[in-house]
Amino acid sequence: MYHQSNSFGTPDNQENHRQDNVIAADKSQWFVRLETRDYYAELKHYHQMIESEPNNVAAHYQLGAANLAIENYSAAIANYNRVIELEPNNAGAYHNRGNAYTALGDYQAALADYNRAIEIDRNDAVFYNSRGAVLSYLGNLAQAIASFDESLRLNSRYSSAYNNRGNTYAKQGKFESAIADYNKVIEINPLDGFAFLNRGIIQYRLGKQLSAIADFTHCLKLNPKYAKAYKNRGIVRAEMTDCEAAIADYNQAIKLNPTDAHAYYHRALASCAFDHLVAYQAAIEDFKKAADLYEEQGQIDRYELVMDIREDLIVWIQGIEEVVDSPL
Repeated sequence: MYHQSNSFGTPDNQENHRQDNVIAADKSQWFVRLETRDYYAELKHYHQMIESEPNNVAAHYQLGAANLAIENYSAAIANYNRVIELEPNNAGAYHNRGNAYTALGDYQAALADYNRAIEIDRNDAVFYNSRGAVLSYLGNLAQAIASFDESLRLNSRYSSAYNNRGNTYAKQGKFESAIADYNKVIEINPLDGFAFLNRGIIQYRLGKQLSAIADFTHCLKLNPKYAKAYKNRGIVRAEMTDCEAAIADYNQAIKLNPTDAHAYYHRALASCAFDHLVAYQAAIEDFKKAADLYEEQGQIDRYELVMDIREDLIVWIQGIEEVVDSPL
């Protein structure tokens, strides 16, 4: 049986709650609409309003909310710039512009905006949670925890803050604290699939493989199309030598997300466990697909590692074929 050590085979990192951007997009000082929103229709409506009222702060704000919702982040930033120009102490505009900067990966700009929003309004739990998330992205973990703590002081039922604090505890290696926070998320919202996913990842890190599988499985009951849960469950199943079930999970992960290089890589490793040439050929193809995706995604170290593994497997198979073909 060909075996290659898995140098990056642990389940994926925790899922950050992205609901904050949605909350922020709806968090208007002007009105709240609870019905299903047609953001493109709103864009048209508010553009028309601004044509007749160029200084209508509410219209610029809602344009920003709609652009955030459709992930047109640069346009959202421009909308909130105009809001801030017209109304310099609009805390919501700073916060939502920070969300747009976060989505674009400009964490320093986002942090500056979240800080400004908090200076204007120190009693909004969402602002502290968003600041905590970006501090965590920047590696300022102790400051992030403090910001989440303040968010939860203001709103003790804010599940996103518990989730994000749990992620930050996990980064600190405080796995039991992370579990406690994910448990709290599940208590508040039993339908939160991300909390089960995140808890499953930490269960795995604590060596609780069966508990991890149970959490990934429950995540998939809540969201059958969540590719990351399939992949992570596959990783744990492969480690438990249930490679057939692992491959079934990787197949689902790849079906849902065909550009996930990790899923191809792990499926290749699992195929090697079957110890026959057809499985090895499938592994070779998957290693190549994984390597190509890593290269496209700029992960050159992983590209080179996987290509080396693939080459070792090819050489190993050729050795088997030479022995089989050699005369007695």
